[in-house]
Amino acid sequence: MKIICVLLSIVFVNILANITPYLRLTALTNKHIELAYEYFDDIKGNGLEYVIKAIVCENLYTMDEMNFMIAVPDKASIAANQRLVAVSHQMNMQYQIIIKLGIMPELNAANLYFGNLNLPALAAWRRRFTRNALRNIIRRELIRNETERGPERVTFNQKCRFLGLWMSIIVPTLYTKSTHTGPNNDCVITDIANHITIYRSIEGKYWQVDANDINHRIIQLDEQLY
Repeated sequence: MKIICVLLSIVFVNILANITPYLRLTALTNKHIELAYEYFDDIKGNGLEYVIKAIVCENLYTMDEMNFMIAVPDKASIAANQRLVAVSHQMNMQYQIIIKLGIMPELNAANLYFGNLNLPALAAWRRRFTRNALRNIIRRELIRNETERGPERVTFNQKCRFLGLWMSIIVPTLYTKSTHTGPNNDCVITDIANHITIYRSIEGKYWQVDANDINHRIIQLDEQLY
């Protein structure tokens, strides 16, 4: 509970007057993410991968909420009447890391000094870690599972959401608005400009296909992950 008290004191002082508390909280969330990325044990594996997979598979959050937690914290609305909502995304990410892994940054003077904060830079820094984590999850849960024909560990809808988050990280200016699964084993990803990207499993491989002709293969997903 000590971490929550510290966060509340950081966040809610003058939060409606300026965006500095949101910037500080985003930076502190990045520190949690870095610790999760460095965490590993034989049961959970990589900590950040474990947390992201749980966030998606437990179905507790909307696509927007997951985007702002994992991929595009810089795209959350920080207008005065929306700052408390934006803050909740960062606190939710910290909370998931704390309860899933039991780790948190040491809140000493060095960790609480954030220097010259810049939201785009903080978001880009976060994506360095979450991109690697999502890439590994997708390789493990989609590509390897397809080739090895092992037991399904996540649903196809959840796989599609992993891909939607991945697309948000790759093109953050056009982050994913929604995902849904079609009748032909399709993952349909729609971004905030209403562009549609479709992935299909064809002959045991995942492909990006033409949105207007789902039988036309564009590129294998495996190639896009490098």
